[in-house]
Amino acid sequence: MANHAKGPDPITSGESNDLVRARRGRPRSPDRDSAILNATLELLETVGYDQTRLQDIAQLAGVGLGTIYRRWPTKQELVIAAIRLAGNTITTAPSTGDPRQDLVAVIDETARQMRGTSDAFLPGLLAAIQTEPEIAAVVRTEVIGAIRSRFQQVLEDALGEQLPHDDLRVDIAPALLFYKLLLDAAPEPPDRLARRIADFLQRP
Repeated sequence: MANHAKGPDPITSGESNDLVRARRGRPRSPDRDSAILNATLELLETVGYDQTRLQDIAQLAGVGLGTIYRRWPTKQELVIAAIRLAGNTITTAPSTGDPRQDLVAVIDETARQMRGTSDAFLPGLLAAIQTEPEIAAVVRTEVIGAIRSRFQQVLEDALGEQLPHDDLRVDIAPALLFYKLLLDAAPEPPDRLARRIADFLQRP
């Protein structure tokens, strides 16, 4: 009589599911994702890219470092995800029925977003763009691209048929904002700067 070696016990359906769950780890929590990304944006605004540390993000978000690493293995990947989140919050241009007021409102809001909550934000973002090609690509496509699209929309209404709707004119407002907010020793309040730029854009 043949001697059949006894193999391992078959894995039951329930045990198989347990093993799959164990290999995959715990399900990701959207609340934790949101807390981590918002903490990243807050630190980018207050201390800049170079001074943003994963340990500080974890502490601010109320999570462990392992929670961050399981989602985003590197600081660059986490910052890219946070920038994408910020890009998604750039809403369409408001419509008040007054094209000039819409233009002023968009420039004003963009100035506040670009400035962030401290002087560290713009220099920090500029440093990241210069040293991190992947971050630069995301900023160009998902932040700057969204800003340009929004300006294009309001400029078409504000300029009417009398003035040309060229790409250079669309870029003037963001370029002026960046220059004035980053390099001006005493930058103007965003609302006043927005009105001046709107006047400039509507000149023949």
